[in-house]
Amino acid sequence: MGWLKKASRHSHLFSYGTLRENSVQLTLFNRLLSGTPDTLLNYRLTQIKLSDQDGTEHYYPGAYHTGNPKDQIAGVVFQLSYDELLRADLYETQAYIRRQVQLVSGKQTWVYICTI
Repeated sequence: MGWLKKASRHSHLFSYGTLRENSVQLTLFNRLLSGTPDTLLNYRLTQIKLSDQDGTEHYYPGAYHTGNPKDQIAGVVFQLSYDELLRADLYETQAYIRRQVQLVSGKQTWVYICTI
């Protein structure tokens, strides 16, 4: 899958959506994640409509770049192994792409940006 990006052995991932939910973490990683609150500047949240295999539509948050420093998204930074990051890539589907960004704290991290 060409949209999977390489990462180091352990990576930081900024989450603003469903990856913060305990049920999602247990399903994907077989553990609960602990994280640190942080903020992403120059991005805004939108709602993305996705359909599951039976055609049921659901709405999910999606970040998009605005370039405006007044736009910001609050979220949580988690530390994941490389394998966990790949599982997160598969969970996020091709509606998102993983990009590296710098957060308000100065931390370099991955974040999923909407592609639709």
